[in-house]
Amino acid sequence: MDQRQTTRSVRFRRALGRVVRDRRRELCLSQGDLASAVDVTQGSISNYENGRTEVPLSVLLVMCEQLRIQPMDVIAMLTPFGTSVGGPRPLIPSDTPSEATRRAQVA
Repeated sequence: MDQRQTTRSVRFRRALGRVVRDRRRELCLSQGDLASAVDVTQGSISNYENGRTEVPLSVLLVMCEQLRIQPMDVIAMLTPFGTSVGGPRPLIPSDTPSEATRRAQVA
């Protein structure tokens, strides 16, 4: 894995961790509460929230259920630079081929 991929992975993990942490706090849950509900350790939740380890998809899906948030909503909150919404560019470019084609037809 080259340096850019490694950096991108770290930023993505940190951004995902912030989303999880913020939502957990909104619901007034402790890391221990979420860990018990998801069947992982409190240390794992801490590692996920701080971007130290990747969240396995199976764990992410259960966390989303416990945090009452859709997985696609979590993804929508991320950008390629690992920052929350409001960052410079969305993860999925808004200029998808279908939009570009539609604009060309209108012009």
